[in-house]
Amino acid sequence: METLTPKQHRALRFIESHVEKNGVPPTFREIAAHLGVSVGSAQTHVEGLKRKGFLSGQPAQTLRRRARQFILRDHAVGRRIPVLGRVPAGPLAQAFELSDDSITLDPALLPKGQVFGLEIRGDSMIDAGIHEDDIVIVRVQPAAEENDIVVARIGEDATVKRLVKQRERYVLKPENPAYTPIPADEAEIVGKVIGLYRRL
Repeated sequence: METLTPKQHRALRFIESHVEKNGVPPTFREIAAHLGVSVGSAQTHVEGLKRKGFLSGQPAQTLRRRARQFILRDHAVGRRIPVLGRVPAGPLAQAFELSDDSITLDPALLPKGQVFGLEIRGDSMIDAGIHEDDIVIVRVQPAAEENDIVVARIGEDATVKRLVKQRERYVLKPENPAYTPIPADEAEIVGKVIGLYRRL
């Protein structure tokens, strides 16, 4: 395996630390801020780490939610799942929309049955480590258990929230205090979030 430049070594240590602490890798902007370089330079350092084999397809377990983070090399052979569209994780803004996009994941990390990806819009789930432009990995199922993070549809709109019980009723709770819970009886559960994919 090739050796790293000092900046690549710092970037790798930061990525590892961020994954260990938050369960997901940092954004290019976060890497750039840590290194004191431009976002473009951060992208170059990450590409160098991938090229040299230091960023692999191993999943990182989040300490807080046990949600799986999938980081795969571009050439990895695995199971392709469709990314159906953008789902707001903030104010309800749009419905599911079909997309030609897809991602490839290690099939050993995926359950049987229908699985798809949905791209996040908004910041209402940021305290759960789900950021805008992340792709949540969703297992299709019509019901969920308390504390599950779910994809729910409300009329023509859809959202990603945590299913919790408050005052004898279930609500879809955001993981950001700036947002208000949504009564669960107004929603149709589409599936359970089982993992997270972030494009570096």
